Amino acid sequence: MIPVVKDLSQRTGLTATKLLMPMSFASILGGASTLIGTSTNLIIAGLIVSAGLPAFNIFAPTLVALPAAILGIIFLMIIGNRLLPSGTSAEDGYKKRRYKAEFMVIENSNLIGKTIKETGVILGAAIGLSTAVTATGLSDMIAQGITAIGGSNPFAALVMVFLGCVLLTNVITNAAAASIMFPVAISLSTSLGVSFTPFAVALMLGTSYAFINPAGYQTNLMVQEPGNYTFIDFARLGLPLTLLVGAIVLILTPIIYQF
Repeated sequence: MIPVVKDLSQRTGLTATKLLMPMSFASILGGASTLIGTSTNLIIAGLIVSAGLPAFNIFAPTLVALPAAILGIIFLMIIGNRLLPSGTSAEDGYKKRRYKAEFMVIENSNLIGKTIKETGVILGAAIGLSTAVTATGLSDMIAQGITAIGGSNPFAALVMVFLGCVLLTNVITNAAAASIMFPVAISLSTSLGVSFTPFAVALMLGTSYAFINPAGYQTNLMVQEPGNYTFIDFARLGLPLTLLVGAIVLILTPIIYQF
């Protein structure tokens, strides 16, 4: 979609800086709405199965993530435009060009199944890291700290898990954030004697919503250079968007997926 946005910018006179970051954020919001929409959701789904818990269906996060996505995109359309830099003229330093390309993968090519092989490697690494966090007792220590802060209130624990996911996914990779927070959420739900499902949904969405740091998500990095964005540009739009969708997630999750 980046070349399409560039072409749209040149044709309409809109600056690419007003379009590229909202496009990245919208793709994250939409992708997080299904189990297969983001690699992070797939990783957490794999961790759930590896932990011996019931597998989630493809629309497990949809009832929470879809309203968040709709309101988030409305926010981007109405308010987001005002928070983004004006950028340069419609030329944006790009020359108008058209490409036509065709690709054919030959039989027995090493490209066949490449995405599936890469996802499997990432999932394997995530399971390994998650196991290490559990085996060292780190997950229990973090869970005890959260319990000390929130007491026996499962909603307070859910908030802490979601905030931890958002913080980590904007500092390290989303896969690592999911791997670290998953055993913590398991430990919390077990110690509180409540369902793990609300925590799983919070994990999926919290680790997907990487709006503040351009390095937090692949699509952010893809639009950073062509949009001439700085870290401050991402934070200026990403922080209020995170607060908005975070509030929606924390309100809807315990209502739809009861403890």
